[in-house]
Amino acid sequence: MTFHGTPELLQAVRSNAKLEAELKANPIAALEKVTQPTTLPETWVYRLVVITFALSLFAAAGNKRPSEPPQK
Repeated sequence: MTFHGTPELLQAVRSNAKLEAELKANPIAALEKVTQPTTLPETWVYRLVVITFALSLFAAAGNKRPSEPPQK
């Protein structure tokens, strides 16, 4: 069981006597066990990569050099 926020953890401790006992016995170990770091979901990483790629394509297409006049 993992929690992403304090309200979820608080509700779990109120409703689970075993978790409450673990927190009383060794709070740091219990919190390390039930919490997880907040990470960016993989779908957002893929979206950011695709958006960046699309923007770079648009930027490359918009940077056409004007044609030079013919030399004599």
